[in-house]
Amino acid sequence: MPALEYLRKETTILTRLLEPKVRVIMVIGGPDTGKTAFVESLSGFLSERASTAILDLDMGQSHIGPPTTIAWGKVEGGFKGWDRVKAEDFYFTGALSPPGNLVPSIVGAKRVLDLALPECEKLVIDTTGLIAGALGRLFKLYKIELLSPDIIIGLERDAELGHILDPLKFDKRPVVRLKVDEAVSYKSPDIRAEHRAEMFRGYFLNSGTIEVNLSKAGVRYTRGDEGGDLTGRIVSLRSGDKDLALGAVERHEIKKNSLLIRTPLKKGAKFTTVIIGEAAIPPGII
Repeated sequence: MPALEYLRKETTILTRLLEPKVRVIMVIGGPDTGKTAFVESLSGFLSERASTAILDLDMGQSHIGPPTTIAWGKVEGGFKGWDRVKAEDFYFTGALSPPGNLVPSIVGAKRVLDLALPECEKLVIDTTGLIAGALGRLFKLYKIELLSPDIIIGLERDAELGHILDPLKFDKRPVVRLKVDEAVSYKSPDIRAEHRAEMFRGYFLNSGTIEVNLSKAGVRYTRGDEGGDLTGRIVSLRSGDKDLALGAVERHEIKKNSLLIRTPLKKGAKFTTVIIGEAAIPPGII
């Protein structure tokens, strides 16, 4: 039975979700457990009854902002497709997965949550599939502690969320554990890579190039790998503490200390900092 259909039968849970004090709803589960489809259905249900938004934490399989980012967007009058969910704000993590990038992943989640909450009554959080082992447990538990959801919904096949959710069973925060829908299919690495490529293509569709003199902008790295040729790397152009647009380095002139960056940011737009990410743009995108 699809998870949302199960919730519809559990009227006490739906009633709780609709309580005004329940604002932040976090959905967790491993890879290929139907989290995103469940978030689509749940946000659609809620948006017909309250102002609703989605916080997309999955920087590798993002549906709101471009890959490498954490973003949020509004859902109005039912879920009508991801193309209708505009990225209101995003935070650049510089990576396509949390391992090795836990700090920007967690900081970005909190930063974007703080931007989204004043703009909606219900915020549904779609999370990454990182749940396995000590890393998955620590990542999810500290994220739960930081974001402080009012309710957690776990999708699992065979109690694989136990090491994350069992420690919370005596908390006041409700935790709902649902069986993964049998119809949920496995997504191959190729399918996931093509989704990322398609998101990047859409993002850079109407982009142009700008040359950035690195001596006239602040330069930061999302990981401690400073130096070397940055050609192909994904960057963010930031003003103060706000990411304005992503870019992809087409050419790095090391002697001139400059970058030629392809970006949808309009020429002349002011930014203060170039954030250099770990991830590179897939071949054939720009």
